Amino acid sequence: MCWARLYGAVAVEVFGHLDFALTDPRPLFDHTVREVLTALGEPPADRRSAAAP
Repeated sequence: MCWARLYGAVAVEVFGHLDFALTDPRPLFDHTVREVLTALGEPPADRRSAAAP
């Protein structure tokens, strides 16, 4: 699932499938990466920074 999400996010950008809807695809890709990391067990950024010593 994680590979498909990342591959899909890259593919739609590379092939221009989001040009009609987005002027800057970076926020969508960043969101997708955060979701994938969470699915793999990485705590969300807000909890990660709170847990750091």
